[in-house]
Amino acid sequence: MSQRILVFEKDSAFAEQLSAGFGQVGASVSVVADGKAGIAEAEASPPTLILLAIELDGMNGFLVCKKIKKDPTLAEIPLVILSSDANADEIFEQHKKLRTRADEYVKKPVSFDALFDICARLVPLDAGGEPLEEEVEAFTDDAFDSLLLEEEPAEPAPAPEPAGEFEDLLDSLEEDLGPEPEPEPIEIAAEPEPEPEPVVVEPEPTPEPVMAALTAPVVDTAAVEAAEARARDAEERASDAEGRIREAEARAEALQTRLSGLEGELATAQSQANEAAVLKTEVAALREQASKSGGVSSRDYLDLREALNSKDKELLGLRDQITSKERQLLDLNDKSLATERKVADYEDKVLGLEREKVRATEEITALRADKEAAAKRSEDQKARIERAEATASKLEGDLEAAQAKAAQDLTEAREASASALASLTESKDAEFAMLRATSAAQLEEAKNEAAAALEALRSEHTAASEALQANHDEALRSAQAAHDSAMSEAAAAAAAAASAAEAAANEARESALATLRGELETAMEQQAAAAAAELEARVASEQEAGQSAKQAALAAAEAEHSKQLALVGRKLADTESKLAEANTKGTELSARIAELEESLASVNARLAGTEAERDQLTAELATRTAERDELDAQVAAHVSSIAALETQKADAEANIATLTAEKAQLTERLERANAKIETDEQLLERARRAMAIGLGLLEDQKNNAIAAE
Repeated sequence: MSQRILVFEKDSAFAEQLSAGFGQVGASVSVVADGKAGIAEAEASPPTLILLAIELDGMNGFLVCKKIKKDPTLAEIPLVILSSDANADEIFEQHKKLRTRADEYVKKPVSFDALFDICARLVPLDAGGEPLEEEVEAFTDDAFDSLLLEEEPAEPAPAPEPAGEFEDLLDSLEEDLGPEPEPEPIEIAAEPEPEPEPVVVEPEPTPEPVMAALTAPVVDTAAVEAAEARARDAEERASDAEGRIREAEARAEALQTRLSGLEGELATAQSQANEAAVLKTEVAALREQASKSGGVSSRDYLDLREALNSKDKELLGLRDQITSKERQLLDLNDKSLATERKVADYEDKVLGLEREKVRATEEITALRADKEAAAKRSEDQKARIERAEATASKLEGDLEAAQAKAAQDLTEAREASASALASLTESKDAEFAMLRATSAAQLEEAKNEAAAALEALRSEHTAASEALQANHDEALRSAQAAHDSAMSEAAAAAAAAASAAEAAANEARESALATLRGELETAMEQQAAAAAAELEARVASEQEAGQSAKQAALAAAEAEHSKQLALVGRKLADTESKLAEANTKGTELSARIAELEESLASVNARLAGTEAERDQLTAELATRTAERDELDAQVAAHVSSIAALETQKADAEANIATLTAEKAQLTERLERANAKIETDEQLLERARRAMAIGLGLLEDQKNNAIAAE
């Protein structure tokens, strides 16, 4: 029964290729480009297989699949979805989770052979069985027709039973042989590929402040060492996988050699089967000869029986050989399965290596990002250092300029202050010297004048005193003379008064003397007092006049001196003012100098801090540079290891592809060998049955001939 295939495809070239390909195996192909029309045709005449392209006119292929799978009359029909979308694999994975999923999914472009193999797993498609079946049927019909058309013997009574049995046997043989089933391809149960582990991408760390980044380590050394260890393990596993792949290649070559030997043995069996066919031809010729001669001699029958027995032995030997070959083929299939399992294991290992490569690549990417971040931080640090150095240089220049200006201002101020102070001191000293000289001269002149006036007063006082003394002495002398005269007069009176009045006279004399003396003393005292008073008055007046003159001179001198002192004071005040201004300016300059010195100290401190920071940044820059160089070396090592792993992976993939191709070839050859062995066995079995039937008929004919004789 031919298979009917309904193809939903709008690509006419691909549809014609499918029609031609499936038509060669006896399948009828119906092609539609519209989804609705295809559903209507499937409902009207359900096909054996549906090939459904997603890209259709009028209706999407997934919607067509949903409608077909929900239709009870069409749900059990095998359905293969085809798509040329770039993301077809992801779309297929999503669609496989639905209840209305397809039986198989194929991504286009696809070769007809690959699509035929997929379809052959869903429905029986005989690519080359019918011609062989027809050949066997033709051979059997020809062999037995020649036997059945043989003339009956004279006594037909026992003949119908063998003929009827022979017809029944032929019917049963035809039923047993029937349409030869297609040899099922050997399916190799490959181990399911392990799901790829999800690649965990760590969130990029938030960039820290620059100063914090300067002190923090750029990368984790343990992570780098772990990545290197994983890379080394991956390299070792890749080397092991490569060695095992070489072993698998050697085993595949050995299997291929054994398969070649088996094919040679199968060729031998085929030649023996051909000999059996020749024997059948000889049996047919003998039968014709017997039919023509009316019987078969015992010798010919025995020869034929002996030949049949020998052929039976050969057939049994061939059967044993075929059985052993089948065992060997089964062993080879087992070994092929083991090889495929190993290849699958190697593919898993290669997949693991690829995952490790991806992890290593991610780690290298992270390390490169860290390196770039470190380089960026290094550049920032360099820029900061350059800016700090520029600022320090500028500050140093400003400081040097300020120091030079301050030193110049201080020098100028000191020079101006020194010159002003020197000039003021000189002028003041000159003025003081002049004032001292003037004052000394005036004072000396005043002293001389006062001394002269005092000397004149003293001389006048002396002269007045001498004159007064002379007057006093003259008065004393006149008084003494008057006294002497009075005394003489008194003596004369006394002498005249005699002695009687001597006592009275003495007393009177004494009293008069006393009175006189008193009066004299009083007069003398009065005169002396008057003279002294006059002298004192004169001296006082002279002294007052001298003092007034002196005082006037002194006042004039003092006034002049005061003027001079006022002038000197004004000059001194001006000088002091200038000196105060100079002192103020010096104080300001000192304050400015102190400020400049303080600023200089601050700038020096900042410069020292900047230099310390520059040294620290330089040290950190050297450390970062060393770390960057180390990271560069590590990245280069990882890149080289990744390149080596990629090379090994490419070699492994090439070896795996070669092994897969060889495996496919071996599998195909094994399938062809199995099909050929099975076909040869069926042919041999049919030939054996035909020979047995022919021998039975010959024996019956012989018995009938003997009975007729």
